[in-house]
Amino acid sequence: MKIVILVLCLAHVTESLRLRPSWDSSLETSRRRRKNGDAPEPVPEVIKIVERDVPASPYPQKVCVVVAVANHPECKLHTFSNINHLRAHFGDRLDVILMHYDEQTDGWLKELPGAPWYTKNVQKSMVKKGLKIPLMTEAFSSKEEMQQYDWIWALDEDTDILNIDLETMFKDAADTNALIVVPGELTLHYDWMGEQQIKSNPKFFKGSIAGTADMSQGCQPGDKQCNFAAADRKCKFSRVNFIEVTAPMFRPLALYSVLYNCDNCFDDKAIWGLSSMWCSFVARLQEKEEKFGCARLDQHQFVHANIKTMASVGKYDKNGHVKQEYLNYANNRKAQVKKAHPQDYHWSLEQTCVAIEGLTAENKTIIDAQEKQENDAIQANEKDKLQAMEAEAQAAVKQNELQEKEAEEKAKLQEIKAQAQAAAQGLSKAVWGEFLRTGRKSARERIHLERVRAAMPRKEADH
Repeated sequence: MKIVILVLCLAHVTESLRLRPSWDSSLETSRRRRKNGDAPEPVPEVIKIVERDVPASPYPQKVCVVVAVANHPECKLHTFSNINHLRAHFGDRLDVILMHYDEQTDGWLKELPGAPWYTKNVQKSMVKKGLKIPLMTEAFSSKEEMQQYDWIWALDEDTDILNIDLETMFKDAADTNALIVVPGELTLHYDWMGEQQIKSNPKFFKGSIAGTADMSQGCQPGDKQCNFAAADRKCKFSRVNFIEVTAPMFRPLALYSVLYNCDNCFDDKAIWGLSSMWCSFVARLQEKEEKFGCARLDQHQFVHANIKTMASVGKYDKNGHVKQEYLNYANNRKAQVKKAHPQDYHWSLEQTCVAIEGLTAENKTIIDAQEKQENDAIQANEKDKLQAMEAEAQAAVKQNELQEKEAEEKAKLQEIKAQAQAAAQGLSKAVWGEFLRTGRKSARERIHLERVRAAMPRKEADH
């Protein structure tokens, strides 16, 4: 027995001696880095797995739409129309949060769409400079508030979702079992100039998909990133590893993970790099396969008007070009996201089509032709559509004004009637007002008391 114990002790000492040089080497490396003032080696990411989102229902009970908005005429029309479209489908099951990043609300309340529409349709608003994703950390007061919704849709102010059939889109979103989804995107090229018009207001849409390939500006017409975001109607949906921030729709706990568990993923000035890692990140935190992180809903499409209104937060100059200062800062932020989340960051765009069952080669050809015709029509009619949206907004304002006028006239008639009734009963205006305010029973008692006092001798009444 003693021999066995001795052998085990020798084995333990030998193993310790074998590991010692490696430990010493690591310690020496750390000492050398501290002595030279080098940055410490990155610590492996350790994040506690959060609660899991329950499977999405094809018939959501409650949805929240969040939009960062400015007092920009075209963008206000897009947001107004999008909310009306959602409200027509969901009714009171829709909550709207508007985040005024230009710190201006007068244009919404005193101009189009007007205070009555705003009061009726916007459940929460905030006034603060910033970007959509960082502002959302303040838009929700708690995780429980987020969990009351089936989906939280973070739309840009220059998006157009009016062509989407919302009922089938939410059914398709549930079928993906994904934590973040987005409809297919058609991005238009917005014509900011004419050289002679640099100092004037920007023009409307060019109506052509041919445009810049500047990847620094996100999805731009004709570039690789934009083509990746476009819908493929031959697919029921596509599993993707990248979703841009233009119009993502989140399951509540997935969004909570992005906003509160994603260390060094964004700051108040830039969110570059986030789109390349959040698909993997949210899936990993909920212990799901990575393919269930994100999906593109190919049977549905929104239009991105691409107006570039973020000049107020320092991103664009007056001509719609990304400022070099912002470009440098945002690229540095992207590098930080890569370094902080190497296991989740994707360097290339990947997608897997979940094909429509029974689709033949002939069907695919027909679908491609139809899709091209639809996209051409959308681009050609975008200006007309915007004008129609403005007419709708103006009609809504006139309707509100008419309703307010009718309410004022009704109130005046009621006041005249009340005064006539008071005069007929020999009551003072003050007493009749009391009658209207406190209810008929208490007012009758007071009227009776006043009449009794009036009939009594003066000294007895004063008593």
